[in-house]
Amino acid sequence: MDKKALRRQIGALKKAMTAEEIERYSAELTEKFLKLPAYREARSVYGYLPYNQEVRTVPLLRQAQRDGKRVAVPKVFGEEMRFIWLDDLNAVAEGYCRIPEPLADGPEADDHRALVLMPGLAFDPSGRRMGYGGGFYDRFLAAEPEHPTVALCYGFQMLPFLDTEDHDIPVDTVLWSDYMPAEFQLLPWEETYIPHIVRWADDPRIAGNLRDAFPSPYTEADAAWFVRDCIEREPAQLCRAIVMDGEAVGCVSVQPQSDVYRRSGELGYWLARPFWGKGIMTAAVGRICAEAFRRFDLLRIYAQPYARNTGSHRVLEKNGFQLEGILRQSVVKNGAIEDTSLYALLREDWEKR
Repeated sequence: MDKKALRRQIGALKKAMTAEEIERYSAELTEKFLKLPAYREARSVYGYLPYNQEVRTVPLLRQAQRDGKRVAVPKVFGEEMRFIWLDDLNAVAEGYCRIPEPLADGPEADDHRALVLMPGLAFDPSGRRMGYGGGFYDRFLAAEPEHPTVALCYGFQMLPFLDTEDHDIPVDTVLWSDYMPAEFQLLPWEETYIPHIVRWADDPRIAGNLRDAFPSPYTEADAAWFVRDCIEREPAQLCRAIVMDGEAVGCVSVQPQSDVYRRSGELGYWLARPFWGKGIMTAAVGRICAEAFRRFDLLRIYAQPYARNTGSHRVLEKNGFQLEGILRQSVVKNGAIEDTSLYALLREDWEKR
């Protein structure tokens, strides 16, 4: 897998994490970090302030201050990154790429043996690291090579082997949490999945968030028609079963439109209720959109969830979809007039992710 695709995949898995998961596994990693001999021996720690779903480092840095160590965090000046001593971890603001940075430009940290906490998108057991593409830490460590280094990451960021460049400087120690997202596959539909769909799709709460074409109650005849229709429509559409442990527990699809809308694709999805809240749908939507953009000559993929369906909104937003508008009184569902939300992801924005 090339770096661009790997960045996109890891990014989607991070975005699928809940706030509670981020806090829990950050606490686990903080505990591991504080037990390191390299931490106990360090007089100061060059840390970083977390952005988006990164491991929460502020509790770790506060503990370092309580342990009598000085703390510095990075600030970017053009092409150069400098570490600034920071006694007040609240004295920060958005800086380079919206990452929190010290408000002050100094004093510049000057401990050439400080323990450096390394951010990154992916690592391997040998310490190879893939950063975010700026090269700031590689340039800093090339200039100050005596620093011991440590990286903290979630389990899915640890790869068996990471192919890096000669100028990429490895990390001395990588600590990772036990967190791994739920394992699933996106597979073409087959008739053996019909009994699974009957079992999981016959749920009024699922049907209540979908169009009336998704029946309730959901019978074996409904499942058989749906699965065979998906099989027959390939490859003109992209429709996949979400499969866990050999059982189909949901569906995600992109259907290219016609006429003047022929370069747009409509995204649709549902997932059995026991698997909600595990990041599965967020990851599934990311994968299906990537496959659809590669397969079809689409300019945009759009979705139109009910305005009340905030869970679906979060799935879309985590995958880079933008809210384009509210379609007022656009549908009638179960006798109620409702608004829908129009979300879209443009190819040009997807390619930048």
